[in-house]
Amino acid sequence: MFLFLFAASAASLKEKNGLTQCSICNILAENIEKGLERGIEESQIKQQLKENCDKLGILADACNIIVDQSFSKLIYFLRSGESGKAACRLIGACKPTAYYENQEDDFVE
Repeated sequence: MFLFLFAASAASLKEKNGLTQCSICNILAENIEKGLERGIEESQIKQQLKENCDKLGILADACNIIVDQSFSKLIYFLRSGESGKAACRLIGACKPTAYYENQEDDFVE
Protein backbone atom coordinates (compact mmCIF):
# COMPACT_ATOMS: atom_id res chain seq x y z
CA MET A 1 0.00 0.00 0.00
CA PHE A 2 1.14 3.57 -0.54
CA LEU A 3 1.67 4.07 3.18
CA PHE A 4 4.76 1.86 3.09
CA LEU A 5 6.42 4.52 0.96
CA PHE A 6 5.48 7.13 3.55
CA ALA A 7 7.02 5.16 6.40
CA ALA A 8 10.17 4.30 4.46
CA SER A 9 10.67 7.87 3.25
CA ALA A 10 10.08 9.37 6.67
CA ALA A 11 12.43 6.88 8.30
CA SER A 12 15.25 7.68 5.90
CA LEU A 13 14.73 11.42 6.27
CA LYS A 14 14.51 11.19 10.04
CA GLU A 15 18.08 9.92 10.06
CA LYS A 16 19.28 13.17 8.53
CA ASN A 17 19.63 16.28 10.65
CA GLY A 18 17.21 19.06 9.87
CA LEU A 19 14.16 17.37 8.40
CA THR A 20 12.36 20.34 6.97
CA GLN A 21 8.79 21.30 6.29
CA CYS A 22 9.71 20.95 2.63
CA SER A 23 10.84 17.34 3.06
CA ILE A 24 7.70 16.44 4.97
CA CYS A 25 5.54 18.08 2.31
CA ASN A 26 7.33 16.18 -0.46
CA ILE A 27 6.67 12.88 1.33
CA LEU A 28 3.02 13.80 1.82
CA ALA A 29 2.62 14.90 -1.81
CA GLU A 30 4.20 11.69 -3.07
CA ASN A 31 1.80 9.64 -0.98
CA ILE A 32 -1.18 11.71 -2.09
CA GLU A 33 -0.16 11.10 -5.72
CA LYS A 34 0.08 7.35 -5.11
CA GLY A 35 -3.32 7.33 -3.42
CA LEU A 36 -4.94 9.27 -6.25
CA GLU A 37 -3.36 6.96 -8.84
CA ARG A 38 -4.88 3.99 -7.03
CA GLY A 39 -8.31 5.61 -6.92
CA ILE A 40 -8.39 5.98 -3.15
CA GLU A 41 -10.90 8.58 -1.96
CA GLU A 42 -9.44 11.87 -0.78
CA SER A 43 -10.93 11.51 2.69
CA GLN A 44 -9.27 8.11 3.08
CA ILE A 45 -5.93 9.45 1.87
CA LYS A 46 -6.11 12.29 4.37
CA GLN A 47 -7.03 9.93 7.20
CA GLN A 48 -4.13 7.60 6.38
CA LEU A 49 -1.69 10.51 6.17
CA LYS A 50 -2.78 11.78 9.58
CA GLU A 51 -2.46 8.30 11.10
CA ASN A 52 1.07 8.05 9.73
CA CYS A 53 1.96 11.57 10.82
CA ASP A 54 1.06 10.54 14.36
CA LYS A 55 3.72 7.82 14.20
CA LEU A 56 6.54 10.29 13.48
CA GLY A 57 7.24 11.27 17.07
CA ILE A 58 8.66 14.79 17.28
CA LEU A 59 7.85 15.34 13.60
CA ALA A 60 4.16 14.51 14.07
CA ASP A 61 3.05 18.08 14.75
CA ALA A 62 4.78 19.50 11.67
CA CYS A 63 3.36 16.71 9.53
CA ASN A 64 -0.18 17.15 10.87
CA ILE A 65 -0.05 20.92 10.36
CA ILE A 66 0.75 20.44 6.68
CA VAL A 67 -2.04 17.89 6.30
CA ASP A 68 -4.56 20.05 8.19
CA GLN A 69 -3.70 23.32 6.46
CA SER A 70 -2.63 22.27 2.99
CA PHE A 71 -4.15 18.92 2.03
CA SER A 72 -6.84 20.40 -0.24
CA LYS A 73 -4.31 22.73 -1.89
CA LEU A 74 -1.94 19.83 -2.52
CA ILE A 75 -4.81 17.81 -4.02
CA TYR A 76 -5.72 20.74 -6.27
CA PHE A 77 -2.19 21.25 -7.59
CA LEU A 78 -1.55 17.52 -8.03
CA ARG A 79 -4.83 17.07 -9.92
CA SER A 80 -3.85 20.08 -12.05
CA GLY A 81 -0.76 18.21 -13.23
CA GLU A 82 1.85 19.74 -10.95
CA SER A 83 4.55 17.49 -9.55
CA GLY A 84 4.68 16.90 -5.80
CA LYS A 85 7.75 19.11 -5.50
CA ALA A 86 6.10 21.90 -7.47
CA ALA A 87 2.93 21.62 -5.37
CA CYS A 88 4.99 21.95 -2.19
CA ARG A 89 6.65 25.08 -3.58
CA LEU A 90 3.29 26.51 -4.62
CA ILE A 91 1.83 26.12 -1.13
CA GLY A 92 4.92 27.71 0.40
CA ALA A 93 6.29 24.62 2.14
CA CYS A 94 9.42 24.68 -0.01
CA LYS A 95 11.50 27.58 -1.22
CA PRO A 96 11.33 28.22 -4.95
CA THR A 97 14.36 27.08 -6.87
CA ALA A 98 16.24 29.56 -8.98
CA TYR A 99 14.48 29.41 -12.32
CA TYR A 100 17.31 30.96 -14.23
CA GLU A 101 20.02 28.84 -12.69
CA ASN A 102 22.29 27.71 -15.52
CA GLN A 103 20.45 30.02 -17.94
CA GLU A 104 22.08 32.81 -19.89
CA ASP A 105 20.80 36.32 -19.32
CA ASP A 106 18.61 37.66 -22.10
CA PHE A 107 19.20 41.26 -21.07
CA VAL A 108 20.88 43.63 -23.45
CA GLU A 109 23.02 46.21 -21.73
